[in-house]
Amino acid sequence: MHARLMEGGGDLAGRDGFVVLGGTRETVSAVARLAGAYEGRIVEWPSMHLGMSQAEVKEALEKAASELSRSAQDELLSQIVDAARSGGKGCLGIQATKEALRDGRVDALLVSRGLRERDGDLVDHFVGTAFEQGALVEELSATGAVRLDEEGEGVGARLRYTT
Repeated sequence: MHARLMEGGGDLAGRDGFVVLGGTRETVSAVARLAGAYEGRIVEWPSMHLGMSQAEVKEALEKAASELSRSAQDELLSQIVDAARSGGKGCLGIQATKEALRDGRVDALLVSRGLRERDGDLVDHFVGTAFEQGALVEELSATGAVRLDEEGEGVGARLRYTT
């Protein structure tokens, strides 16, 4: 039964979607073990149960989605910082990101909410250019934004290639 559930859920989640598992601890654990293809895209929310109202399910899913999104953003930021520091496929800072966007090398762009507030025109230019290149764009808030402000002037990118 759990395997059939994951097959059907996989159709709904697609390649990039997230899966929120609720129910008894045993059920959540059993389904999570079957969900290898969803590695990093699963959040366990044991407080979800069949007796919840639609409004309660919606609220729980919104919280779970926020947690998953924040976790994915934090992971991407860590990858970018590590790659930039090691001279790999990452860059940090306004000038380095500007050059990477000019060269069409940006695969994923991160901007902090703080940079948007300080220089909205620059962020709009960066975001527009990144979208034109088919890049993923994420605006960070909270601790991720603070880290990006400290490490990269509020902007950084994962690169397709280095020069």
